[in-house]
Amino acid sequence: MTLVQVSMRIDSTLLEKLDEIAEHDYKRRSDVIRDALSEYVKHQVEMDNIRKMLVTQFLEGKITFDEIAHILGLETARDLEMARSKLKESIESAKRDSK
Repeated sequence: MTLVQVSMRIDSTLLEKLDEIAEHDYKRRSDVIRDALSEYVKHQVEMDNIRKMLVTQFLEGKITFDEIAHILGLETARDLEMARSKLKESIESAKRDSK
């Protein structure tokens, strides 16, 4: 793994908290920041995988509109419903055309 230097600005209060954590854990500030970023990215990847699974289940009819709206939000559910409807229409059209 190659480490690359990154420069950024953060709130001074947050920096104080980071320093407290680093001191408590006997780590360098940069290690605390690197660990936090790593956990954040890991969490985001896991959440993205969960969203993809939920979308697949919705498109396959395994979960309802209300369930997907509750989990991912109404706007996302509406977009998925529209996509599912168009997908169904396309499949039906392809079946008719192949006969």
